[in-house]
Amino acid sequence: LRGDGSHNNIVMATRNPDGSWGAVVDLGMGINDPSIGVIQDNPHLSADGNALWFTSSRTGGIGVKDIWFSAKSGGNWSAPVNMGAPFNSVGDDDQLWISPVGPDVYWNGPQGLMHCLSNGTTCSAAPEVVVIPGCDYAAEASMPDDGQTLYFACADLTTGMVRIMYSIKQA
Repeated sequence: LRGDGSHNNIVMATRNPDGSWGAVVDLGMGINDPSIGVIQDNPHLSADGNALWFTSSRTGGIGVKDIWFSAKSGGNWSAPVNMGAPFNSVGDDDQLWISPVGPDVYWNGPQGLMHCLSNGTTCSAAPEVVVIPGCDYAAEASMPDDGQTLYFACADLTTGMVRIMYSIKQA
């Protein structure tokens, strides 16, 4: 992301064979809304580099911040599409995380950490709030490629304290 305090843009850089990074490329007006106060945030690129999910406060959404999707074809990104329900609600929906090895999708919703299994274009069933014993409000999920450990932020709503925690998938 690149911003100036009033808005930000999603940018991309490609890793070179020697491990260094190439020049930053702004994804342009098709992805980035230049309107003052509009936020593009939390980009997530598919493993093959042809799908981009991100959050934005642009017009046309359901809530304050929504999850949007764009597909790359022939070197160009499609116009962003609002993912709609069940990904988006009338509140803030952001911090999307999509498993590179399975159908798991996690994101922050007004009720906390949300989860669903993707069928490729949307949730295959209604999303569920992730309930973690001892954690009042879980958010900001991440999972390594093995899909067995979930890392997340855990907030204590009475003290405001946030801890980084993990949970191991049970058989």
